[in-house]
Order: sequence, then C-alpha cells, then structure tokens
Amino acid sequence: MAMPSSMAMVLNSLATPPAASISFGTLLATRALLGAGEGLNFPAVHSVAARWTLVTERARAIAFHFSGLTFGTIIALLVSPAIVIGLGWPSVFYISGALGLVWLAAWYVKAADAPEDCPGVSAREMATIAAGRPEMPLAGSIPWAAILREPAVWAIVIAHLCNNFGFYIILLWLPSYLSHNFHVPMARQPGSEVH
Repeated sequence: MAMPSSMAMVLNSLATPPAASISFGTLLATRALLGAGEGLNFPAVHSVAARWTLVTERARAIAFHFSGLTFGTIIALLVSPAIVIGLGWPSVFYISGALGLVWLAAWYVKAADAPEDCPGVSAREMATIAAGRPEMPLAGSIPWAAILREPAVWAIVIAHLCNNFGFYIILLWLPSYLSHNFHVPMARQPGSEVH
C-alpha cells in the first residue's frame, strides 16, 4: 500500500502547478488526492515497523519516522523561499516531486514488505527479527463499529485535528501575515513558505 500511495503523492505534487492553472477546483481536487495518498502512509508505517523491528525498538523506529516528517518540513520551509524567488512558485512542487521520484526509485530497489522478502537481510538478522516478533494472525475483518465507539479513539482524532489545524494555519498563513501586516518582504523571511 505504501508504494501506490507514495506514487500518488509524488504525481499529485508534480500536477499541482498545472492544476492551479486550470481552476481552483482542479487544484483543490489535486491537493485532496495528495492528502489521501499521504494519509495512507501514516498507518502503513506502523505495519512496516511491526514486520521489520523488534518490539523493544518499535517505538524508537516510529518516532524516528515521525521526527523525519518534521525535519523534512523544516528543510522545505528553509529552502522554499529561495526556490520561489529564483525559479518561481511552481518549481517548489516540481523539485519536491522530482525528489520524491528519486526516493521512490531507491525505495523500490532496496525495500521489501517484510524482512523475509529482502535479499539484503542476513540469516542472523532474520533470526533476530523473527525472535522479537510475536506471531500475530491477520485479522479476518476490522471491527470498525467497536473502534468508532471507543472514546479514546475520538480523543485522539479531535486532538490530532486541532493540532493539525493550528500547525497548518501557522505554516501556510504566517508568511502572508508577516508580509501584509508587518511589511516583511519575502526575501527576509527565510524558513517561511511563500503565498
């Protein structure tokens, strides 16, 4: 699931500038498809970690993944203004899409769904991974009704929604706010996205 959703993210990133030139609705649909593809990667990381890491290392592996997301956002915010000023706003999407294609190509060549399928995993490594991985049968079906009745699930959903709303409002509108209200030019806003 990770490969098709990642490909969808990359293709929608590359399609963003043309979509913006067609119509606002097309742009919105393109970005929604990108979000749908991206959304699949979050649960997929837990599945990958369950297959590839020891139980004692799983939290660290997942934390490393999510820290990488934040680190990537910081890098993008630092370099995006220079790219926009030098090459124009569509270049941010083309460059990130091209980098995504390179990453996907490397992932396709090197990655595997499970360590058993990876030729680069030695017998010793496989024994270590298998010893630290409890046998879990695949679920016959997902108990959606029970999940949706769980108050803890709704607490997580609401907290995540509120966190993301605030984060993305700041991420997307702070540069415009600084520019319009305080007349800080884009070139003096390193680390900010340009709108």
